[in-house]
Amino acid sequence: MRIGPIELWNQQLLDIVVNDGSIYQTIILKIGKQELMLQHPSNQEGPLVPVRSQEVSVFLSDEHSNRYVYETNLSFVDNRFVLPIPTPEQIKKVQRRQFFRVPAILEMTLKKTLNLDEDEVEEYKVVTDDISAGGLSFHLFNLAPFHRGDMLTVEIDIEGAKKTTRCIFEAQVVNITKMDAKRTRYALEFKIIREMYRQEIMSFCMKRQAEIRKKIGD
Repeated sequence: MRIGPIELWNQQLLDIVVNDGSIYQTIILKIGKQELMLQHPSNQEGPLVPVRSQEVSVFLSDEHSNRYVYETNLSFVDNRFVLPIPTPEQIKKVQRRQFFRVPAILEMTLKKTLNLDEDEVEEYKVVTDDISAGGLSFHLFNLAPFHRGDMLTVEIDIEGAKKTTRCIFEAQVVNITKMDAKRTRYALEFKIIREMYRQEIMSFCMKRQAEIRKKIGD
């Protein structure tokens, strides 16, 4: 079934991001006239807890590996998960935009799945060197646990004007640089992230940039 720029088919893989930022994988089991019936969504932490209805972001790819997203409600009705079939207007292409980076020391947790069954996960506590709304970088001493292309789950707290937001998303290792004999720098690109989290990070970067400019001016 073609809807605007995307094609939907049985057994198609979908990434679903729920309100707390957690990311779940599922597949389309059946395409109805108005809804998509899904396999029970799950991730490395376990299956998604069913609720009658919740707001989600749905990510999917086309045959050219372009990423698309649409906002909708995931329902659990008659012991099955269903999504409304999106309209063409709902579907937005995920832009591969370049964002300005700012230096920032922020604590974060990185999770790396070690096997295909997703039941063995390594966690690393690190701090950022810099961050943008499209990616971040960090360095490690005497460790080289990541490789180019690795997908990581990132958990990071972003301080806003009124509250601190825990942002959880998927990122890919896109560059590795040996800084010296002991330090290795890693660059991550955000791959699956809720737009609200991207906006929180962008706001943080703008505030941080303004602070830096003020210090330079002073």
